[in-house]
Amino acid sequence: MDKSLGEPRVVLVDGNEADRAEVGAALRAAGIAVVATVADSEAALEAATAYEPNIILIDVALADAIWLATEIRSRLGDSIRVIALVAPEHPDRAADLVTVGARAYVLKHKRNEVINSIRAVAAGSGLMATEVSDSVLEEVRRLQDDERMMRGELEQLVGDLKEMSITDWLTGLRNRLYLVDRLQGEVDRALRHDRSVALMMVVIESPEAVVSIRGQNGLERALRQLSDVMTGLLRNEDVVCRTGDAEFAMLLPESDAEGAWFVAERIREAAGNLVDTADVPLSIGIASIPEHADSVDTLMQTSEKAVYAAQGEGENKTVISGERTGARPTDGRSGRLRTIDMLVRLLALRDPALAERSRRIAELAVSVGMRLHLDTAELEHLRVAALVHDLGKVGVPDAILHKPGPLDELEWHAIREHRAQGVDLVAGVVPLSVHEAMRSATERFDGSGHPLGLVGEQIPKLARILQVADAYTAMTESRPFRQSLSPEEALLELRANGGRQFDPVVVDAIINHAETFGVAASSSDDC
Repeated sequence: MDKSLGEPRVVLVDGNEADRAEVGAALRAAGIAVVATVADSEAALEAATAYEPNIILIDVALADAIWLATEIRSRLGDSIRVIALVAPEHPDRAADLVTVGARAYVLKHKRNEVINSIRAVAAGSGLMATEVSDSVLEEVRRLQDDERMMRGELEQLVGDLKEMSITDWLTGLRNRLYLVDRLQGEVDRALRHDRSVALMMVVIESPEAVVSIRGQNGLERALRQLSDVMTGLLRNEDVVCRTGDAEFAMLLPESDAEGAWFVAERIREAAGNLVDTADVPLSIGIASIPEHADSVDTLMQTSEKAVYAAQGEGENKTVISGERTGARPTDGRSGRLRTIDMLVRLLALRDPALAERSRRIAELAVSVGMRLHLDTAELEHLRVAALVHDLGKVGVPDAILHKPGPLDELEWHAIREHRAQGVDLVAGVVPLSVHEAMRSATERFDGSGHPLGLVGEQIPKLARILQVADAYTAMTESRPFRQSLSPEEALLELRANGGRQFDPVVVDAIINHAETFGVAASSSDDC
């Protein structure tokens, strides 16, 4: 939700003298302070500076309406919000002003809706008032029989306006209106099927401080970069929306609060590595169904309370709903992540090539996991397992690790021993599912593997995915004693061993989406 502006103070810009007088009179009669009514853009800019309004109504019929809206935003930032006044004969021009930042658009001959729009935008109720946009859409549809517009063009316009009503102009993300609508469907589905759904609120702390240091453009760059960070972490079913000036929400179906917490930490980590967001503090609050709420309203309320708790802890905190503010509840999780990161760095120091290989395996494993609809926590655990599964090789002598030829039985024994030691090393540090995936990475689907001889689905799901990602990566990289296989050849090899060494479901997942991994779809069809 946008920050409230308090009582509206309005500048009205309309080139039609009669309309200007009538609209101004209607607003004053409704108790709205109209500080100036002007006929052109130059006068509007002077009034915006002299009278300190917080809302400016711009008639889209002005020849330079887009220029005026752009100048207002550039000079005054978010201290003043733009509403587009639309005449029935110019419905298409509303879209132009929305593109440059108008918060609402309304038919100017409908005085009550103009008044309601001003009050809604001043109160900060979203980036677009639904009652306003719906009225415009209805008016556009009534114009379908107008011979001045072709039917195809009108249908396109209706679709464009509908899209704009749910899209944030700055970041291209969906907005709060879309979130509320989508959230209702996901919550209903979660309650009906006894599933989880998590909601994460992300707030940039002290955006005014960012503006004072970097200017409005600097804040907007940070908002766009943060939106890119969050979008890059999405699964197909996840949604990220900009819900206010410096606020975002991420909807995570099939994810509980613990899984959402991992995503929150990755957002913070990724944002900290980028130029425009590195020193921008974030407060993040998380709630989920059924853990903390049982409806859309309670889910939004509990996630917002979690954000407030995070803000109370100080800058750069993540809080899950219900965890006491003063208890620093996420420090244990953060400590675990720091330990894992330290282990990954240790592997990179010992053998950079081995660490890079683990990174590629992790990337591939997570992509396959997404195709198999793993939830957020499972994907994070899979990523960690892939990154550290070769940690035991840190203790393997270089003469064995980089031998320019096949290993003999004693050397393979040394590899297995050190792999087991690596599994033992991380016990108690990584989550249990990560430890099980590492321990079971050398099992085989037909039961002929080690150390336990597990068969089929007795092998943990994360281990079955890790096995396939590891094998594909190994086959497509060169070794001193053999040439690498092409991606197509590696897929054929995986298919040949599906049901014996590998889970055939996982093999099918990588083959059916081979283009994701750099293999042409036509090639994968031949497998």
